[in-house]
Amino acid sequence: MARAKSKPKNKKTESKQKFDVQGAGLLLLSIGILLLAVVSPFSIGGLGKKIQISLLTNLGVAAYFLPWPILLLGINMFLGHMPKRWFSKLSGYFIFALSIWLMTVLFNPVYSGIWGKYLRSQIGSAIILAFIPAVFLLTVGIDLVAGSKIGNLSRVILQLVLNTSKKSWQSFWAFRKRMKEKAEFSADVAIARNELKELGLELNALKNLFSGSLEVKSWQKDIVDAQKSLRPATHESLNEVEKNLKSWTKAIKEFTKGRAGELKTQFDSEGIEDFAQSYKVLNRDLSDLNLVTALKSSKLLDKLRKGLILELTSLNERYNSLTRARDKNAIRLKTLMPRDLLKASEEHYRRLSGFEDIVKSFADLEKQIAEIMSWKGFIEKFERLYKEFPVEAFKNLDDRLSNELKEKKRKVLKDIEQWQTLLDSTELTVREAKNSNTSFSNDWDSEAQEEVWEDSIGSNIEDTEQEEAPIDDDVETRSYAKENAKVGALELQLPPYDLLEEVEKNPQDPILLAKELQDRVKRIDQTLENFKLQGRVVASVRGPSVTRFEVEPAPGEKITRFANLSDDLALAMAVGRLRIEAPIMGKSVIGLEVPNTTRDLIKFRGVVESKEFKQSKHRLPIVIGKTIDEEMLVADLAKMPHLLIAGSTGSGKSVAVNTLIASLLFGFLPTELRLLMIDPKMVELTPFDGIPHLLRPVVTNPNNAAGVLLGAVAHMERRYQMMRKMGAKNLDQYNEKARNLDMSELPFIVIVIDELADLMITSPKEVESAIMRLAQMARATGMHLVLATQRPSVDILTSLIKVNVPSRMAFAVSSSFDSRTIIGTVGAERLIGNGDMLFHQPGMAKPIRVQGPYISEIEIPRLCDFLRRQYFEDEFIEAYGSDFDPPLINESTATGFVDMKDPKLRDAAEMVVREGHASVSRFQRRLSVGHARAGKLMDTLEDLGVVGPHVGSKSREVLMTSDELEQIFDQAASKSQTQ
Repeated sequence: MARAKSKPKNKKTESKQKFDVQGAGLLLLSIGILLLAVVSPFSIGGLGKKIQISLLTNLGVAAYFLPWPILLLGINMFLGHMPKRWFSKLSGYFIFALSIWLMTVLFNPVYSGIWGKYLRSQIGSAIILAFIPAVFLLTVGIDLVAGSKIGNLSRVILQLVLNTSKKSWQSFWAFRKRMKEKAEFSADVAIARNELKELGLELNALKNLFSGSLEVKSWQKDIVDAQKSLRPATHESLNEVEKNLKSWTKAIKEFTKGRAGELKTQFDSEGIEDFAQSYKVLNRDLSDLNLVTALKSSKLLDKLRKGLILELTSLNERYNSLTRARDKNAIRLKTLMPRDLLKASEEHYRRLSGFEDIVKSFADLEKQIAEIMSWKGFIEKFERLYKEFPVEAFKNLDDRLSNELKEKKRKVLKDIEQWQTLLDSTELTVREAKNSNTSFSNDWDSEAQEEVWEDSIGSNIEDTEQEEAPIDDDVETRSYAKENAKVGALELQLPPYDLLEEVEKNPQDPILLAKELQDRVKRIDQTLENFKLQGRVVASVRGPSVTRFEVEPAPGEKITRFANLSDDLALAMAVGRLRIEAPIMGKSVIGLEVPNTTRDLIKFRGVVESKEFKQSKHRLPIVIGKTIDEEMLVADLAKMPHLLIAGSTGSGKSVAVNTLIASLLFGFLPTELRLLMIDPKMVELTPFDGIPHLLRPVVTNPNNAAGVLLGAVAHMERRYQMMRKMGAKNLDQYNEKARNLDMSELPFIVIVIDELADLMITSPKEVESAIMRLAQMARATGMHLVLATQRPSVDILTSLIKVNVPSRMAFAVSSSFDSRTIIGTVGAERLIGNGDMLFHQPGMAKPIRVQGPYISEIEIPRLCDFLRRQYFEDEFIEAYGSDFDPPLINESTATGFVDMKDPKLRDAAEMVVREGHASVSRFQRRLSVGHARAGKLMDTLEDLGVVGPHVGSKSREVLMTSDELEQIFDQAASKSQTQ
């Protein structure tokens, strides 16, 4: 057995002897020297240089760790010494070198080479997490080199950390807690000081706004005391200040909110009353003014007119800019702090100054516009004379006026009287020269006459060709017969005056009228003498339908004695009715109103073309008629704010309603004013059916009228909600703010009821309650009532209606009781009919007698036909039209009747299906039809199922395809052929 054991030992010894330790050491020594030479800065040839660059570039400082373990191991092996555990030590060295390289990567990647930089970019911000494995590798490398067990060094370090004295940790945490509490206290103090400073600044702003406020002064003193209590600060003082800060902040906010409400009231007072209406009137007057003729001076005047239009427009833009800024600031007032409130107040005063400047500029501009308007008659006369007498005198006058206009421009406008005198004198000179067959110098102001006119000058004047006046774009375009065809759709515009009949001159002989007047004066004086009344006729005024004789009673004579003689005076003067006004307002005389034997017819065209109507600054001007003093009376429906018209059959009530509606149509577009008409008689207002101003077709069913009126009440309440949200008190303020905020404006709404009696009989409670609500509240929302009836009885005109409808038109009635029912006094029973009325509105001491204008049954259809051809985007009807629909009895809205005869129906259906949406305004434009026909086409398409029902402001939904549409029309065609 001893031999068996010795054999392995011999083999092992032999294997050791076979391994050449020195040779391996020499090899490692060579490799180490080579690596040392590579990383050294000495020159080592081309190949060594490439290896050096590769190692240093990729590894960085880690390359300097490579040669040393190999070199040391090679030296030991070359000397014949084989180190113990050489592999673990070598591994530990490289692990140690790797940990050092990783730390270089983490903290200074510039020295870690390309690989280190790449690794650092991948680690990102997780340096702490990457540092832990690097430290662990360092301890592992040290353990391997030292020959200890792996993890010993890590365990020792961890124990040192964990075995640190608990007392030191507790003191550390206590110190940290004290520092944290101190820092928090300092931060709270700093915050409190900043809040006190901010409150102080806010209070300074309030002091500037309200210098006399004791509350602000008290708060400022409290703020100063609080700031002193924080120097130095204690916990008690800090807590006290923090409590007070909350109460002060809340109190200051409430104070600011209240003052913001006061400032908002001041904001609402900003602006210029009736500026928009005045601008509209002046702009319309300037646009309608035509000064362009063959005269050179007229073209320069027209240039001044255009300059005034531009200046007026610029002034309006300045006004709109100020109002927009006012509305935006008013919206922000609810959330403003005192400093913002101070800024808003300063802007308020700047705007007030701006409005004052606009008022001054507008006054100057209004004066200049009035001056240039006065030149129209001068230019017309000048042109007529220039054409009648084409001589050098007028030409030189024209040249001189042109030179004056070029040099002085608008300063010449105020010299109208001088130029008028100059023109008259030139005309007189020319006519005298023509009558004496003499000629005069070409110099316009020369009095010398140098040669005789030729006998043929008259014929030469007739044959002279005058240059046609150029047509300017701003010339009056409201002509109908020549410029507009009778068919086809029109853009939205005001109706032309040519739709109305021409005004005829009064053919009455003034001599006969004077003779008749003297005869009537004698009769009155004789009648007064017969009844032993002391008085005499001192003056007379002839009106359109009656003549008023002014009787001056003797001192001590009772007025009642004259008033009781009305029937006797009527008998003496051979007239049917005579009205006595005792006394006349502003005079110490009694008026006897005697009907004229021949009445003057007041045409409606003469009224709307009058300067009283065209230059009216009323918000809703309506024509009333002519007074006895020949004054044109134009009232404002917006200030009435509701109107009651009553009179017996044939007294002119319906004509008055028509003239009232027509005056609104001549003054407002459908986007500015809408009408809601109720006509139970089905004959008076139906001619207006289909015009674009209507909210819905004329209501002729009394049962539906109550529902429509209730819908108007609902729409009124909706307007109030919209105005409340906008912060507006009336419709004009709402529209102004909506315009500044790029929102849709709301039009005025006038509700016209032609026969109130039929409605009161059918649904008295509903109608009266709706009228009451509208009469009491609708004025601020821009909704106004016009009530007409031919039965002025107390059961129709109830006391509640009369109290809330203060403006009245009383036409001829049968009894004084009816007169009292309408206007609260007698007098209407003595009217002579045919438009003769007594008009009363708030502010008048007593009713005044007026002759209403006449609009014929031919003019109304002509006006309505023109309006029906107009088209526009009716956003208001799309949004609010359903408010005025009467309540439906059944759920289904189908009529059961489809009119397939309209030739435009198929075109409309194909257009709807092709475009995918439908609207009434689109039918008007694309098919060139009026508003009524377009609405009828839309209703027919709904009955056919082509489009869906109305859904507010959205377009109707298309429910069919083109194939289904073809089937419907094919079936309709075959059905019509069969029938």
